[in-house]
Amino acid sequence: MITAILLELFKEIGTNLSLLQRQFLEGFDPQKRKGVDLESFMEELNLNQEQKRKFREAYLNQQQKEKEEEEKRYQYKYEPKSENVTDKFDAYWKKFEDKYGKDFYEKYQQQQQHQNTNYDQKAQQDLSKLQTELKKNAAILGVKETATFEEIKTAYKNLMKKYHPDKFQNDPQKKKEAEEKSSKINVAYEFFKKREQKAAQK
Repeated sequence: MITAILLELFKEIGTNLSLLQRQFLEGFDPQKRKGVDLESFMEELNLNQEQKRKFREAYLNQQQKEKEEEEKRYQYKYEPKSENVTDKFDAYWKKFEDKYGKDFYEKYQQQQQHQNTNYDQKAQQDLSKLQTELKKNAAILGVKETATFEEIKTAYKNLMKKYHPDKFQNDPQKKKEAEEKSSKINVAYEFFKKREQKAAQK
């Protein structure tokens, strides 16, 4: 990226530039042309190979110099006032704020609150779904929602004896109805069976 400092440097080393090239340098505004890289800049200047070589060398030297100066400022800026834990924390916190912004913690809290809200909403939806499933399956088995697993198992066995499809071999219509009914009974029983297994694992 071409900065104001680099622009001044190019003006100093460009002793053999034409009037048109010098005018280009004078009129170049780094603020309005942010992000222009060195190669594009030199192409616009219409430099020859020797001039490009000098500009590249000057560019790299300046970049290295700016980097070293920034590292020095960085180290000094965040040096703790003493070996005291509080001073060390203050220095670290200053470094953190400069890197992520002073409102980082506030944004972080807002993000966490948003995530917690989403989590609570999902948990509420899951609970509501579970309660609906519980109510539906308890109704299929003809038991209370608070029934023990032994009561559920007894109800399941009694219903399967009553609606087992093999009992209706001579009546296709009733056999079909029994198959549909026994299928729902099995699904309902599996719901409570899995719930019991999960409870046992805790």
